[in-house]
Amino acid sequence: AGGSAGLGCAVDDADADADEDADGRALSRTGTLAGTAAGGGERRKQSRPAGAGLPAATSNVATKRSMEAVEDESAKKDYLLKELESMASTLKNEALGINTILETQNEGLDKLGDVAETNVEKVTTQRKRMGKKNSSSLVLCCGSYMMMAIMAVVFFVTVMFMRIFHKRVSLATER
Repeated sequence: AGGSAGLGCAVDDADADADEDADGRALSRTGTLAGTAAGGGERRKQSRPAGAGLPAATSNVATKRSMEAVEDESAKKDYLLKELESMASTLKNEALGINTILETQNEGLDKLGDVAETNVEKVTTQRKRMGKKNSSSLVLCCGSYMMMAIMAVVFFVTVMFMRIFHKRVSLATER
């Protein structure tokens, strides 16, 4: 990573210090050198073989930084895997809990549906009975009004009969 010795290119001492980011972790190079230290500002391809012309200490420092970077990345990977495992288990537990709640709600809805069907059947039965009673009560009501009308007509006819055919008094009995 820092010295890029494992990547097949060499890096000079000025660039070895520039291979750390703000957190102090080693950054990896892809075989190019930054010419900013020399004031050039351009990037040029390194053509020397790895470790050529470098002191052994620089190569060891680069290897140590590479190992630290690998360990850091491995630790991050382990942390993220544990975090992912924790999230997955939490999600699974929540899904199982929701499934249990939904099953109990479905059972309750099934019972409610059965009660609703029973109520519809009862209401239908009661409506039929009330229809029969209404039709029979209508007949009774009409019969009652008809009887009152007949009574009124009989009374009226009786009164008319009494006026037309009033009692005749004989003169022989008056004396």
